[in-house]
Parts: sequence; structure tokens; C-alpha cells
Amino acid sequence: MSRHLQLVSENDSLPKSTIDAAGYKVDLSTPKWRLNSLADPHTLINWNRLERCNESAVAALRVHIVRLIETLSTGSAYNAFQRVASFLIALRDSDAPDKSITLSSLTWYLEELRKQRRGSFFQEIRTWYTSSTDRYLEGFSDELAFALHDLRIEGCAKGFAVLSSDPEEGPLSELEEVALRNALSRDNGPIGDRLILSLALAFGTNPANLALLDEKDFEIQRFDGKTPPAYFLNMPRIKKGTSERVEFKKRYLDDSLAALVMEQIKENADYYKNEKVRPLLRKGYSKNARESPYLTTTMVTERIMNYVRRLAVVSPRTGDPLKITTRRLRYTFASKMVRQGIPPGDLAELMDHTDTQHVLVYYKADSRFVERLDVTVAQRIGPMVKAFMGEVVDSHNKTIDIITYRDLPGIGQCGASFICGLSAPKNCYTCPKFNAFNDSPHDEVLASVVGERDELLAGGYELLAKQLDLTILAIGEVVARKKGCSSCG
Repeated sequence: MSRHLQLVSENDSLPKSTIDAAGYKVDLSTPKWRLNSLADPHTLINWNRLERCNESAVAALRVHIVRLIETLSTGSAYNAFQRVASFLIALRDSDAPDKSITLSSLTWYLEELRKQRRGSFFQEIRTWYTSSTDRYLEGFSDELAFALHDLRIEGCAKGFAVLSSDPEEGPLSELEEVALRNALSRDNGPIGDRLILSLALAFGTNPANLALLDEKDFEIQRFDGKTPPAYFLNMPRIKKGTSERVEFKKRYLDDSLAALVMEQIKENADYYKNEKVRPLLRKGYSKNARESPYLTTTMVTERIMNYVRRLAVVSPRTGDPLKITTRRLRYTFASKMVRQGIPPGDLAELMDHTDTQHVLVYYKADSRFVERLDVTVAQRIGPMVKAFMGEVVDSHNKTIDIITYRDLPGIGQCGASFICGLSAPKNCYTCPKFNAFNDSPHDEVLASVVGERDELLAGGYELLAKQLDLTILAIGEVVARKKGCSSCG
């Protein structure tokens, strides 16, 4: 089997049957798929309707419908088929401006639906296109998928005109990202899980970029004995119509991410012996898993989703478990770059787009969630973000390495065996070496730091003010613990 088929396993022949979400068998061996519907026993998906339609689009729709049958309801699968099929038939039979699937033909069809007051039907078409792009199927463009997310659809329950407004599919808020990164930094689980999420956060890649990585893509550039080495990762580019692993983008790795890559390569050594092709991220950890060591794109997304579920991260925005896909992480990366002031041309290069037109949506959206951060908000959100990295202890020994704050008594102890040189105590609450005293007035420290932040904002120093956010949330978590917060751990 070629590597392309390993990456795009959905392009293989579909099975002759599957099991729907209710546990019933569905025959897929004929052009007419009869679905198990109690309301309408004659619910039928008729693929004969799509003769002479775009072949790659029909193939992608088959995969999409099978996934809906397996994971959602019969009605969801049937409605999705009807609406996407109507679009493909319109391209075939109507006076569409473009017979292929382009932004022009998609927006034309959306306008046709609006004339019929059926604009909401376009949601199923957009979902089909996005999911097909995520599966790296032939004929689907990631750039076009981005553009589709900026279209306003009437009657859409969530809407995507401003990506950051969607708490489940848009970019993570700044505090959601902090909560995710904090949970990741605390975890000591499988190195492969930690690495794959760290890479997705660091570079905002498509899943196929990660699936194609080989060990040899990691480079160490060494200098003289006094200069520390620099680390790079040659990220494979994903361009439709070109061979895999022909073009690369060199990305710089910081020391912590490079350490994860080296740890993964060291673990791989127990698996690989004399293999010429050594993927960085393997499909399995068993030495018996020899058939195909490469992950598929679906596996990359599912692995990240399952890992985040295991981390049990709670969204400070919704209070619910954080839902993650590789696409959300890609949106998050782009939004973060915009907040840092990167120009559109540089963002397009980082996102590996051919031009800037599909990244401009991020310059219209503001994904910051919490602009007002006061004492009450800090105590409520702090336990979810988990920015406090130390321990809350009894103050049984107040004579060694005591940390004070202004005219307040000792608030904790430093457990480090070295002098860090950072400003205490504002940098202490986010340090794993810090022991906060249980009976110290952390609420007064919190009020003081919040007041300092407010003064900076009033003076127009927003960037300086935001540097205090993580400290404020960490102190808020300590105060919440003292008050008996049930979710503080």
C-alpha cells in the first residue's frame, strides 16, 4: 500500500456494510442505501442521482455519509446527502459560473439557496467540505475551507462569520489555550501524545503535516562550545497534485519542544531496527504493529481529541470539557499570531497558504475572551485554568526562604535550590517550586495585583497589563482553594 493511501485511508474502497449509530446494519453494496428509520422505513440514499457529477466530490460524499451513518442519526445522514447532492447536481445541470468546486461556485449556490429562503441548507455543504478537507481527500483545499468559515449562513445556530464567537469550533480563547497548555505541562503520559499535541499547538499544522513527519526531519544545528545548539523541524508541505515529502518548511523549535522530539526518537529506537523510513509519530507502540507505522490523518485528529479528553481540561469560557480538533488548533494558532501583530504575508507563510486572501478573516476577529479580569473572575476561572503550579502547605517553618509581598507577612516559601532572579512574588505563583502558606493573606495579594493591572490598563499599557493575567489567575486559584473550591484539586 502506498504512503498516500496510508495517509488517506478514507480513499480506499468503502466496506460492503456498516453499523449505524443505533446498532443496526446498513447495506452499502448497492447504489441505493436503505437507512434504518422508524419514522420512514423507505428512507433511501440513491447514488444513481449523481451520475456525471464531479467524481472526487461524490467519492468524498460517500465517505462523509458513511461517517454520519456510523456516528449520528439516520436523519442527519439523509439530510446531508440531499443537500450536498443538490449542490453537485446544480453544478452539473445549472448555469453555474464554475462547474468545479470553487469559492465562486459555492458562493453562487449559497445565493441561490438564499433566493429560496433556504440559506441554512448550506451548513451541511460546508460541513461536508470541511470534513473532506480534514481527511485530506483529493480535490479539497484547506484554503477554501478557511474561506467557507467566513461565510454567514442564515439560520445557522452558531454561525462562523466571526470565528472566535463559536465556543466549540472557533479558535480557543486565550484562557482556554492557557488551560490546555498547563494541563499538557503537568502530564507525564505517553510521549507520543504529548508531542503530537505540542506540535499542533506550536505550528497550527494540518493533520497530514504531522502524519508525514520522519525522524530525519529533525535537525540540530551546533555552534562553538559556548553557544547552545539550535533545533529545527522540516515540516512537509501539503499541496494537492504534488508528491509527498518533496517540499518542506523549516520551523524553529524551542528547547522544550526539541526535548520532546528527542525523547520520541529515543523511544522509537526500541521499535525501529534497520528500517530506512522511520516516521516520527508511529501508529502503534507494539513491536507487532509492523504493517503500517504511519498514522492516517484521521488518526492524528482522533489521537489529539482523545488525549485532550484524558487531560480533562475544562473550558473557562463554557465550564464544559474542552473540545479540540486539529482545525481548532490551527485557527487558534492563526488568531494568536494576529494578536502578536504579525502581518498578513507572514501569517500566510506560517499557515502555508499561497496568498493572503484566506488569512484576512483572522484580522477581522478578536479571539480574546476575558478583557475584564477582577478578583471575582480570577477566583472563578483560576481553578479551571490551573495556572498555580506549586503547592499549598501549612506554614510550619517560617524561617527558611520566606517570600514576602510589600507590608504583608510571609506568603510562602521558595523550594528551589538556586536563585532564579525573577521578581517575587508575582513570578512565584506560576512556579512549581513555590509553596504557598495556607494561612497567608493571598486575597490581599490578589487585590493588589489586580489593582496594578487596572492602573496599567488605565495608562494605556495593555501589553504590560496582560503579562499579569496568568499571575492573577494563579493567585485566584490559591484563594479559591482556601475557600474550599470543589474543582481546585
